[in-house]
Amino acid sequence: MPFRVWVSEFTLSDGTVVQVPETGVVVFVGPNNSGKSVALAEFREHIATTPAGAANIQRRVVADAVVRGEGSPSELDTWLDEHAHAVPTTRDSHLRYRRPNVEASRSDLHQHWNQGPPYGSLGGFVCFNLDATARLGLASSSQSYDLANEAPSSALQVLYSNPALEKRLSEVSRKAFGTPVVVDRVSGSQIHLRFGQLPADLVATVPPSREYLEAIQQIPFAGTQGDGVRSFLGILLGLTAAQYPIVFVDEPEAFLHPPQARLLGRSLGDLEPGGTQVFVATHSLDVLEGLLDSSADVTIVRITRDGSTNPSTVLNRDDVTSLASDTLLRHSGILAAAFHDGVVACEGDSDCGFYKAVMESALASAGTSSNLLFVHAGGKDRLAKLAEAARKLAVCTAVITDFDILREGKALGKIISALGADPAHFEDDRKAVAASIEQAAKPPKVEAVKQRIEAILKKVTEEELGDLSAQKIRASIQTEGGWDAAKRSGLSGVPQGEAHQRCTRLISQLRDVGVFVVDVGTLERWAPSVPAGAGGPSWATAAIEGGAHLKLDTNYGEFIRHVGRFLGQLRDESEPVAH
Repeated sequence: MPFRVWVSEFTLSDGTVVQVPETGVVVFVGPNNSGKSVALAEFREHIATTPAGAANIQRRVVADAVVRGEGSPSELDTWLDEHAHAVPTTRDSHLRYRRPNVEASRSDLHQHWNQGPPYGSLGGFVCFNLDATARLGLASSSQSYDLANEAPSSALQVLYSNPALEKRLSEVSRKAFGTPVVVDRVSGSQIHLRFGQLPADLVATVPPSREYLEAIQQIPFAGTQGDGVRSFLGILLGLTAAQYPIVFVDEPEAFLHPPQARLLGRSLGDLEPGGTQVFVATHSLDVLEGLLDSSADVTIVRITRDGSTNPSTVLNRDDVTSLASDTLLRHSGILAAAFHDGVVACEGDSDCGFYKAVMESALASAGTSSNLLFVHAGGKDRLAKLAEAARKLAVCTAVITDFDILREGKALGKIISALGADPAHFEDDRKAVAASIEQAAKPPKVEAVKQRIEAILKKVTEEELGDLSAQKIRASIQTEGGWDAAKRSGLSGVPQGEAHQRCTRLISQLRDVGVFVVDVGTLERWAPSVPAGAGGPSWATAAIEGGAHLKLDTNYGEFIRHVGRFLGQLRDESEPVAH
């Protein structure tokens, strides 16, 4: 059997066991300081530590990893001859091999292979750490080599001998930066990667033409470009041309603009060569969405920190496919929850803007800050879907919704279920409240109708009553539904007595599971003195410009503090967090 090494599973510090596909991408996400970069470093320890020293290492995130290998010592030699540089020696028994940052004798590599895992110095031959320093240097020039008698020992040497791979990387570079790359094969003892394009009518010949030589020397070296170009190309070279069974990439988004980060994520997945496992730690939603757009088998591991342990959630292939294929979820921005401590889901964009501003004021007043994601659903019907997605990522989630959600038992039930609670526990009270409000419908007062009609007729300039004016008059004489009034007044509009008591209890119990009902009715009713305009965005803009979000000694100030306490962002000893 051919020589190969792979990670079959690993165990995190909270006891979670993650099964790893033999090829594909495992991506670590989570808030800052949750342990993503540490996880990659500890993986390398599991693979490349000397067997004697492995037992003495105290690991914080990856408690254990099952590293598997197949192949005989002779098959190992075959692999080394193809992927490493043989260092000439006077005695074959002392033959040494070299790869970037590591060199060892064949006898030591055989010993580590027979004793491992972990594989000691052999680990440096089979896994590649694409940290910032490594990837910035990969696009730099490399020594040429004898194609007939030597194996390539650098990424550029592989690219030199593989025009098809060069073409693929060049096209990705063109998409990312608008500029392709070309391998300079005609500079004697050096191989250069150049950042630019040759004229279409010039092709490499043997020997090259004078026009070709002059043209390629005018194209700048990729190794002299900015950090973004060198990092992007270095990651792709390290993944595809360096030819390692296991590759680690920490913060691939460094130095890149968001569109380039997304393209890099997709390229990481699409260009991942067969037989390679890629482990990525990222803070970037763009990289994550790019990976989900790719053809790779992606496993998402979200980790957080709780003292000395790292609570974790794993999204396997089916979970990832479900998230990636839902267009509404992808465009809502909910996947950014993977990098936050909590999520607040609202009905509309204006709700998000106002509640976020009030939350930030409340946190500043408490002398703290948070890492919360505010995301809007574009209506009540999609709130449950957002909450369900955030829950799959194991992110604590609060849903803020207008008072009339109590009218819609099905929609409310979906939200409650998405947050992990049982809708049946709330349904009796909800039905009683809804029935009471529906019975509270009142016919309009005669004087009020008269005033409305007169106001409508004053604006009519034609002799005949138009359809629009007639429609307004008909609406002015209709009986006002109980829910019309309840949406304007919220809890205060619920008939006193048992219905009012039930509604008060229902709103309180819903808060305990993460559903925060606006008990004054709608967003605009929090501060009626703010000019409503057209409502929604206009009201939110006017409210924030007028400083309403700074007034925390208000009913909405206390409301948002309830949300903060539920999400663990604010503390109140008199009221414990509900979860």
